[in-house]
Amino acid sequence: MTTTPGDHNQPVGEAPITACRQVPYSLDLRAPWVDARGRTTARQGWIVEIRAGGLRGFGDCAPLVSAGTEAPEHAQAALGAVLPRMEGVGPAEALARLPGPPGPAPAARCAIETALLDLLSQAAGKPLCAFLAGEAAFREQVEVNGVLGSVETALARLPEVIAAGYRVAKLKLGTGAWTSERPALMALVAALPPGMRLRLDVNGAWSPEEATAIIPQLNRWPVESVEEPAGGATRAELVRLQRLASFPLALDESLAGRSLADPPVGRQVLKPMVVGGPAALVRCADSDIESVVTTTIDSAVGAWAAAHAAAAVAGRCGSGQCPAHGLATSDWLAEDLAEGPVPQRGRLMLPGVPGLGVVPDLRCGSRVSG
Repeated sequence: MTTTPGDHNQPVGEAPITACRQVPYSLDLRAPWVDARGRTTARQGWIVEIRAGGLRGFGDCAPLVSAGTEAPEHAQAALGAVLPRMEGVGPAEALARLPGPPGPAPAARCAIETALLDLLSQAAGKPLCAFLAGEAAFREQVEVNGVLGSVETALARLPEVIAAGYRVAKLKLGTGAWTSERPALMALVAALPPGMRLRLDVNGAWSPEEATAIIPQLNRWPVESVEEPAGGATRAELVRLQRLASFPLALDESLAGRSLADPPVGRQVLKPMVVGGPAALVRCADSDIESVVTTTIDSAVGAWAAAHAAAAVAGRCGSGQCPAHGLATSDWLAEDLAEGPVPQRGRLMLPGVPGLGVVPDLRCGSRVSG
C-alpha cells in the first residue's frame, strides 16, 4: 500500500521493481535554438525505463547546463549510481528514497521521479496530472504559448504562430544589443494581430541599468511578461524593475538560491528538468507567486511530464485565467521518440489515460544514440 503525493490516505497497489535501464538518445533540432547563452542544435539525454508489476514507467533525463541543470557526465553518473539500487524495492519506497529536489543532478532526478510516478499513477488508474494534484483540482487542458525563437527570425515565424491560434508568443531577446533588437521588435509588434501578446525572454542579458532604461519602453507595447530581465540583479533591483513594468517580470534560471517567501517579481518559471521532477515542480508552485511551467526542449517523454505538471498547477487557478505555459516546443525537434504534445488553437489537451500516457520508441536507430 502506498499513497499519492497529494493524498496520503489513498491506497495504491504496487509491486517491486524488477528492472531499470537508461537508454541514450540524440535528437536534432529543426533549427538552432538561440538565446543569450548560445546555440543548441540537438538535445541529448537518456530515457529511464523502470518495470514493476507488469507495468513500464518512463522518464527523460535531458541535462542542459545553460538552463540550470547538471552537466551530462554528472547526470549519467547519477543515473548509474541510483538505478541499480532500485530493483526489488516498491516504486513508492524508491520514490521516498530519492534525495530531496533539486539535488546535485536535477535532470537525472527528474527522469527517475517521472518514471516512478508513471508507474504509480498507472497502478492507481489515474492520469499523471490527477495523481500529482491528489485531492486538489487539475485541468484536462492548458493554454500554451507559441514560440517565435530569436528576434532575428521571429517575423518569418510569426504567420505560423498566428495560424496555430496562440494568444501569447514567446520571443528571445538579448542575443544582440538593444539598439539593434529594438527596430526588429518594433516591426514584429506592428505585425501582431489584435489580442496577441509577446512573452519576452532576455535570459539575463541586460544589466540592471539597461533594464531600467528598456522596460519603460516596453510598457507601450503588447508585452505579456519579461523573463530574466537583468543578469545579477539584486532583490532590491528586481523590486524596482517590477515597479517600472506594467506586466509581470519573471525569474527562471536565477531562481536557484533565492527565497520567494516575499517575491520581488510577479512570476516564476519552472522546468521539471531543473527543479528535479514533476512532483517537485508542483510543490515549488505552491506559493504566492504566479507560476509558468516550461520544458527545456525535451523529448516527448519530458514534454509530457511537463504538461502533466502544468495541468496540476493550472488546477489551482480555479475558474480564473491562468498564464500560458511554455509547452509548445516539440515541433522544434526534427525527430522524436514518440508523439509529443501538439497544441490545438493554442491549447494542449492532456491524455486521459492512466500514467504519463506515452511509450517511447527505444529501438536502436537514428533517433537513439550509442
